[in-house]
Amino acid sequence: MVSIEGERLFRSAIAALAQVAGKGDPLLVELMVSDLLGTALAATDPCDPDEDRVVEELAGLLARRAARERTPEALVLLRALAAAGPRKAAAGAREAARVLAASGVVPPPGMDGIGGAAFEGAWRVTHPFGDQDAVLVAFRHPGRPPHLVSVLVDRNLGGIAKDIGVTDRPAEVLEAWRRHPEFAVEPIDVAEAAGRIRAAVGVWRLYHEPPAGDDVPARIPFVLGRLRGVPDTWRPQPERGWSEEEREELVEAFLASPEARRSRQAPDVLQEVAEAGVDYLCDEGAGDPLRWNPVAVELFLLDWCPRKLAARDEVVEGFPAALRALVRFTGRRAGLAAHLIAETTRAVDRFRWEFAEAMRDPRRFGPAKAMILAMLAEGVDVGDPEAVQRWVDDFNARPFEERARLLPVP
Repeated sequence: MVSIEGERLFRSAIAALAQVAGKGDPLLVELMVSDLLGTALAATDPCDPDEDRVVEELAGLLARRAARERTPEALVLLRALAAAGPRKAAAGAREAARVLAASGVVPPPGMDGIGGAAFEGAWRVTHPFGDQDAVLVAFRHPGRPPHLVSVLVDRNLGGIAKDIGVTDRPAEVLEAWRRHPEFAVEPIDVAEAAGRIRAAVGVWRLYHEPPAGDDVPARIPFVLGRLRGVPDTWRPQPERGWSEEEREELVEAFLASPEARRSRQAPDVLQEVAEAGVDYLCDEGAGDPLRWNPVAVELFLLDWCPRKLAARDEVVEGFPAALRALVRFTGRRAGLAAHLIAETTRAVDRFRWEFAEAMRDPRRFGPAKAMILAMLAEGVDVGDPEAVQRWVDDFNARPFEERARLLPVP
């Protein structure tokens, strides 16, 4: 039995499908059903161990109701659910579509190709900054022009699927990428394309509020459905890790560099900025401390530093100049073009004033930073473990109002 709400949803989907199917393009139908399933995906709790549960329930409800409806539109819906639905619901929809077709129900003209797009090629687009990649995959329905799926992977944010697009002009898009002097376009096999896209979608799922385009959840069912038959065999090359010793050597090299000398900043300021910047890029950025870019600068100055870095006033004041020097030094070491280095240093200038305000705003502090600043304000030697423990014990015994004043909750 389908609830009143479920029946209303089914009727709405059937009415929309009737209009879209009339255009004779199976791609439009697949995207429409993916949009529908994406509304459930966007509402999924990232802490739910069964991450596909809500989408499975919606797809299963629609498939069961469509199986009882002997109409061409119901057959179209079932085939689209088989193409874009999660694995369990897709299998049920596929079987229901087979039964419906065997009973004599005929789909509208052009709708036989739903779920039948064949792989035509894949490419990876990279930039010298190393912070974002685009994975492009071309498909073609029988008797239709090819189309291109593009997934933007943002390594500044852990490799998240930042944006997903679909276009019916793959040749034009590829040519535009190839003409751009700063991007490299390389062909990859379908297993690598699928592996990179699945990994990026997996990162997207980890976020409660993903820092990605609003269209991403609407496209994920479509993209994963297209890749369902591709074996999960590709694995990325292990990231080059930077040991503590290597990080220290990089900081020392910076301190001895002409870029550091020209900054006219005190050695302790340069060192503190360099250590923070190297740790940020290695641990929370794209993984390479030589690859600064404008987005990394913004995240470092306006999120990581205010949240984690308990810096003295003189360090905050000299931070932008020291960071510009670090960007120039690492850019030279990485072999980046001069205009790319300049673009990144301009980002430092663009965010310097907001950075200074954020470093003084307790609402931006992380718990560890807020606690360290509270200790320092009360004269505690944070390098003395026993003194720190005495302060923590005393702090925990204080009234709630006093603790909240010292460590405000954002």
